[in-house]
Amino acid sequence: MSIGLKSDSSGTSGSIVINGSDAVLVTTTGITTASIQDSSITFSKLSTSATEADNAASRVAKAWVNFDGTTNTAGNCTIRADFNVSTVADNGTGNYTVNFTTNMTSVNYVVSGLARGGTTGGDDAGNTLSMRSISTSGFSLFTGSPHIVGNFAPVAIDATLVSAAVFA
Repeated sequence: MSIGLKSDSSGTSGSIVINGSDAVLVTTTGITTASIQDSSITFSKLSTSATEADNAASRVAKAWVNFDGTTNTAGNCTIRADFNVSTVADNGTGNYTVNFTTNMTSVNYVVSGLARGGTTGGDDAGNTLSMRSISTSGFSLFTGSPHIVGNFAPVAIDATLVSAAVFA
């Protein structure tokens, strides 16, 4: 592969040249890039969506939340940051319901998340995070500790940090 620089005779524009072809054209009004030379990279190989807008929409979180599971104000946990989450209901120790601002179109979405810390064991206490139920309006989570010696069932723990993201 050869890479070089080339300028025009007036000195007002130039190019980055890769293997003899102008790959990037730089002018006083902007930068223009050439098309991808590798014809094996195609839209159909990158996506099954009909359009680029559909492609981008399927790769971003439809909702996400970061909340403190040890707080309870009027039945809801304190949300630190969120997108498309209206409330996080505190249903009891280690039991939460995340409610969407705008409902999902179906229950065929993915929830990924983590839980950390608790009121017993400090911020380094290990927690599990599992989903209890799912609906178009939200989902319920359980946080607990599987690390109790001699106890094979998870013990419910209010986690100090709970984060979840939803992809559909």
